[in-house]
Amino acid sequence: MGTTDLLSAATSLAAQSLMRLRDARGRKVLVIDALVWVTQDGHPRDIFVGAGESFEFDRSGLTLVQALEPTRLLMLARD
Repeated sequence: MGTTDLLSAATSLAAQSLMRLRDARGRKVLVIDALVWVTQDGHPRDIFVGAGESFEFDRSGLTLVQALEPTRLLMLARD
């Protein structure tokens, strides 16, 4: 799969919009540009993921991903 294919699969989020995920443990978010805030149910720390970075969700339950500015990201499936 080429770069163009990946970019066309990217999800765009407006600034301050939320993505709600259920039972995302083992999935990853890859931020293409901008910055997102991630919080997982029952986890005391929040995560900030910037352009070119990824984060693997390590909790079941509700996970929130909030775009802090207009953002493009990819949600990757479990391995």
